[in-house]
Amino acid sequence: MLFDTGATKTVISEKVWREIGSPPLKKSSSLLAYTGVKVDTLGKAKVLVKAFGKELKLQVLVTKQEDIPLFGMNWLIAFDVPMPQETRIRTLTNTAQIPEKQTEIDKDVAKIVEKYEEIFQAGTGKIKNYQVTIKLKENAIPKVFKPRRVPFSIQPQVEKELERLQHEEIIEEVDVTATPIEWATPLVIATKSNGKIRICSDFLVILTMSS
Repeated sequence: MLFDTGATKTVISEKVWREIGSPPLKKSSSLLAYTGVKVDTLGKAKVLVKAFGKELKLQVLVTKQEDIPLFGMNWLIAFDVPMPQETRIRTLTNTAQIPEKQTEIDKDVAKIVEKYEEIFQAGTGKIKNYQVTIKLKENAIPKVFKPRRVPFSIQPQVEKELERLQHEEIIEEVDVTATPIEWATPLVIATKSNGKIRICSDFLVILTMSS
């Protein structure tokens, strides 16, 4: 594997930047994602980082867009993090050193992203004007399962995530007085590695019931 040291910078969002005390920012240029999409930055800052038994003051870029922090190659090198044996690292001082073939590929990708801008927009994609049909077994009996109890410690997160899903029209609220519920399955709350939650439906209970 071949990596450019300038290809992956350490990046945090404005929210994280404020959580760590809003360290002073210096002007920085915008970033360009691998897809060719421009990522605006608020600036760059020097922060004290404790990791891998070391304590270093390193530079981090702050983006306006809310996303998961990125521990970049520059920090990996600074902390001397072991890489896979086949990894090779090179340093680029300017874009003229990028191989011509790779440059052409990046340009092609940028053109595709620009041409199909709607597809590469942030957020969850949607299929419009298409009706989905769910096929059930002939002897399938509708079943409404009782909701499972949500641990008190994560209830605020669950409520916030449900509101977000409803706001993005991924789910919608059902008025049971107007639309009787025939099928309902309990939720499964999964915790992601970044501390956030993912809300899923447990369809296994329905499959187990109908098998």
